[in-house]
Amino acid sequence: MNREQMENEILKALCADLKLLKTIRQLGITVQDFTDSNCKQVFNICEENQKHGKLTLEMFSRFTENKNIAKQLHQTFAISDDKEVINNFMLHVTDMVEQKFKSQRDLLLKEYADNRKNAKDTKKIDMQFAQKILALKDPKIVFENTSAEEIIDAHYRQDKRKKAVPTFLRELDEHSKFYRGEPNVIAAGSGVGKTTTMMNCASKAAEAGYKVLVLSQEMHPMNLVFKALAIISEKEEFFWRLENRLDDSPDQFQTVKAQAQQLLRQFFSGRLIIEGNILSAERLCQRIEHAEEQGIDIVFYDYFQLCKAEKPKANGDFERYAEVSDMIRQCVKDKNLSFVWLSQITPDLKDPGNSKMKNTSTLKDNSASVIILYKKKSDRILPNVHPNIYAYINKNRYGLKDIEIAFPFDYTRQRISNYQFSSLNLYARSRILSNMPIDLFAQSTIIHIPSFENDKHNVNDETYEELIDNVQ
Repeated sequence: MNREQMENEILKALCADLKLLKTIRQLGITVQDFTDSNCKQVFNICEENQKHGKLTLEMFSRFTENKNIAKQLHQTFAISDDKEVINNFMLHVTDMVEQKFKSQRDLLLKEYADNRKNAKDTKKIDMQFAQKILALKDPKIVFENTSAEEIIDAHYRQDKRKKAVPTFLRELDEHSKFYRGEPNVIAAGSGVGKTTTMMNCASKAAEAGYKVLVLSQEMHPMNLVFKALAIISEKEEFFWRLENRLDDSPDQFQTVKAQAQQLLRQFFSGRLIIEGNILSAERLCQRIEHAEEQGIDIVFYDYFQLCKAEKPKANGDFERYAEVSDMIRQCVKDKNLSFVWLSQITPDLKDPGNSKMKNTSTLKDNSASVIILYKKKSDRILPNVHPNIYAYINKNRYGLKDIEIAFPFDYTRQRISNYQFSSLNLYARSRILSNMPIDLFAQSTIIHIPSFENDKHNVNDETYEELIDNVQ
């Protein structure tokens, strides 16, 4: 790429995002560093309009005498919204600065050689040359120079709480959410209710309009569908299982099957996707990339300790889990979706809210929020039956932490919290379970459960109806 092309590419990126002027100034580039007259004119226009997001034709016209020239400059430099132009900005700017640095250094070397040849006091010439060389700005050293005002402005402009996906556990949403672009964690000991909590959050999010992906390595997708059915139907999970339908007549069998299918369509409309068999961190990264392309809002992974790297570089368990955590954090970073790990913990009986993640400490460090679930022995009313699940906000990067919240837990119906579904869906549910005809389902859609393969464009869809058929 020649000099003229490089200058054009820099200015195209600058016209598309005037915030890049800050980088230009940090690297010491001025209008004098541009060789082409049009480039100099465009650079001056950028500096005059630096408070705006991008240059428009009106801005070109305001600072150009001839409207035709303004239109020509606009078409040359400001028409393109190509992200690649902005992504390559630093490469071109670095090349320009290095060329400038090299030419300045060559001039100093030539001047130094001429002065030293005729000088009597060579030490003085050497000292002057050293000072001038040190004064040159190294293009490889860039300081941010970001003010406190700019930092807080960027923080509120991102508005992470607004972009976050609610947990749909009411009291918890007042303090914490599932933040996009960063990992989040739901952690609990064995049997406390990690998966049940996950399916409550997932079901309520899907019903509310979010597109949800559940990746389960511990349970078969069909078992998670049964949990979802229990949550939305308020019937026991066992009611929907094949084992409970063995004595049904053919008509009863078909009725229950139709009820299950209609409930899933009505509440989720294809927004709840359930998959299994993604055991490696590398495949999980691929799936997350594809999930963003699909428009998924939130991804749940059950659970962290089952995810391993295909070719781990570390030796011990702690190092291997840290490697997985770092890999997924980098993968999720800045993506427009929330990612939620489920994780096991080593319970702290005296202070359950501060229990440690099993086999890892890096997971907490890499996460935006960590919610620890536990039950209290004092709440037990029957063996293995508790009226509450407690959630402790162990970490919350964008809100309050160290808060304990109790949620009512309906063990038989797998319901957590007092969340209510929409009145339309509740009405539809009553009609479905009463076997009453309702025209809401005339235009119903099939819910898909894709099975993700290595090739992210090769997706095999399996419907809930097919899953139910296969089980039955």
